[in-house]
Amino acid sequence: MLVRRGFYWAQFGAVIVLPLWLLIGRGLVFSGSGWAFVMLLIVAPILFVYMGLILGLTLARKSVRATKAVSWIDVALLAVWWLVLIAAGFVRNDGIAAIAILISIGAFWLQLWQLIRETRDRFNAATARLTDSYPVTPNPDDPPRIIRIDQ
Repeated sequence: MLVRRGFYWAQFGAVIVLPLWLLIGRGLVFSGSGWAFVMLLIVAPILFVYMGLILGLTLARKSVRATKAVSWIDVALLAVWWLVLIAAGFVRNDGIAAIAILISIGAFWLQLWQLIRETRDRFNAATARLTDSYPVTPNPDDPPRIIRIDQ
């Protein structure tokens, strides 16, 4: 639970730190190219917004909000995604950039899938509780109920 909570809280900082790391690390320190820095001036804000979207989808799940901990699938995904983004700040390689993009797309769909699945399960549980408390077919042994409205 401690690891899952750590990743929960680390997401808030990663939204800011990782785009800045790409901008500074790859754009200024390890690249040496002015055009790479200009490109990262466009990519870093997009990454910031995208990571905020992923964070929002994660926080939209009631189980995450209640426990202040992400799932183990989230831990694996976030660890790989963040490591690839950190590596992309050190190395100028198109392969690492492509892997980062693919993992980013996968992160969006995984978070959306988990949100839909959890919402569906909660809806089904609530519907089951509601239908269990009200019998669908009347019991033939019960006397008929008459609703009378007096004015």
